[in-house]
Amino acid sequence: MKKFMVATFLFLSLFFLTAPSFAGIYRYEDERGVIHFTNCPRDSKFKQKYQIDFALIKAMIHVESGFNPYAVSRKGAKGLMQLMPQTALRMNVLNIYNPKENIEGGVRYLKYLLSLFNNDLRLSLAAYNAGENLVNELRSIPPYRETVDYIRRVLGYYQSYKRLSVL
Repeated sequence: MKKFMVATFLFLSLFFLTAPSFAGIYRYEDERGVIHFTNCPRDSKFKQKYQIDFALIKAMIHVESGFNPYAVSRKGAKGLMQLMPQTALRMNVLNIYNPKENIEGGVRYLKYLLSLFNNDLRLSLAAYNAGENLVNELRSIPPYRETVDYIRRVLGYYQSYKRLSVL
């Protein structure tokens, strides 16, 4: 009976998918031996190399692209972390649609913004969304609905992902 229920669930899940999946499936085992499957690589190099929490990166990807590595915004931002072409060049991203390169470039850019804004996460997220020059000029979060909502959404997902990683 259990096998039938699992098979039925898998069939119905596949049947009702409406959009193709572009990201890979990653498997990891946590400290307690529980196996997890996710569409984001659980790569600790970001935490070691850049000192940025994986849960924050995942939250940003969730808000930026909905985990679609081929996402393109109306303003021209591309990939999982929605890098503008000029930013991708600055961050040495050769293939903006390559998930690994895009994430690496986005994390490198976020790390730069954090250093620019004295580790103020809210200002750094505002700069990621609205542009570093504007935030640097204002020295505060721009009064744009999109930017305010972006920060709120990223921080909300960040807290959720942090809680999930602790469970």
